[in-house]
Amino acid sequence: MKAASAENHSTLPPGPAGGWLLPGLLLALWAYTVYRLGTLWQSNEHYRFGWLVPFFCLALLTERWPSRPAPQPAAPGKTALLLLALSGLGLFLGALALEVIPAWRFAGWIFAGSTVGVTLLGLRFLGGGGWARHFAFPVLFFLVAVPWPTRLEAPLIAWLSDVNAALSTELSGLLGSPCIRHGTTIETGAGVVGVEDACSGIRSLQSTVMVALFLGELFAYSLFRRAALLLGGMAMALSCNIVRTTYLVRTADLHGLAAVKDRHDQAGFAILGITLAGLLVLAWAIRPRAALASNSESNSGSAPARSRPPGSCPGPASFRPGRQGSLKTRFPTPPAAC
Repeated sequence: MKAASAENHSTLPPGPAGGWLLPGLLLALWAYTVYRLGTLWQSNEHYRFGWLVPFFCLALLTERWPSRPAPQPAAPGKTALLLLALSGLGLFLGALALEVIPAWRFAGWIFAGSTVGVTLLGLRFLGGGGWARHFAFPVLFFLVAVPWPTRLEAPLIAWLSDVNAALSTELSGLLGSPCIRHGTTIETGAGVVGVEDACSGIRSLQSTVMVALFLGELFAYSLFRRAALLLGGMAMALSCNIVRTTYLVRTADLHGLAAVKDRHDQAGFAILGITLAGLLVLAWAIRPRAALASNSESNSGSAPARSRPPGSCPGPASFRPGRQGSLKTRFPTPPAAC
C-alpha cells in the first residue's frame, strides 16, 4: 500500500491531460510568454531584471516540488472551462496587441495575467486544487517582471525624483558643497546635476521588491517577516539612492561635471550591490529564532542522543513544522533508524 501511494505521489495522473500533453503545452506557453514580454524588458532599462525572473520562478517551483500534495485531478467543470476560455481570449488579444504595439504595457499585463490563469487551471487539472494552491506563489511571482502601468509608474518616479533631489541638496550642503535645487535639478558651483528617471531610484526599488519576495518565499518566512523584509528592502533602496545622488553632487562640486559622467554608472552599480547585500543581511537577521535554536541543538553534539533511551525513536516533537524539502525543514543528517 505504501509503495503504491509513493508511486502515485511521484507520477502524474494517467490520461492525455495528466501525461506529457498538458505539461508540454504549458511549457510552450511560458516560452512564448518570455519571448513576447522580452520586448518590453529590452525596450526599458528599468526592467532588464525581467530576464532573471523566469529562472527565479523555476527555482521556487523546484523548491516546492518535493512537498507537493498527492495529485487529485479535478474534472473540468463549467466554471473552470469558462475561466479557461476567458484566459485563452486574453492570450489571443494580448498577443495580438503586443504584435502591433510591442511596448504597450497594458497588453503585457493582459497577456501575462492570462498565462498565469491558464497555468493555475492546468495545475488544477493535473493535481487538483491542492496543486493550484501549492504552486500559486511561484506562478504569480512572474508578475513582478511585467512593467508597471505608466499611470502608476510616472507619478512614482516624479515623487522619488523630488524627494531624492531635496534630500541630496540638504546632505550636500551639510557636507560642505552648497547647492540650490530647481525641481529635479541641483545647481552646484561647477554646473547642474539632473535627477533623471534613471536616478530616481525606481530601478533599484523594483529590483529590491523582486529579491525580497523571492527570499521570503525561499526561506518560507511568515507573512509578517515577508512584509518586514519587503519594507526594509524598499527603505534601503531609497536611502542608498539618496547617498548615490549626494555623492554625485559632491563629485560635481569638487571635480567638475566631467567626473560625474565617469562615475555615474559605477556609483549606480555599487549602490545596487550594497542594497542587495543589505537585503540578504536583513533576511538573515529576521530569521526565526526557534529554527536557530533547533539547528544549534541538532549540531551541538550528543546531548539529544543521551536523553533518548536506547532503541527508542524520536517523537513528533523533535521535528520542526514547515514545508517538507524547504530550506526551513532540511536536516543536515537524517534521523537515526529505529
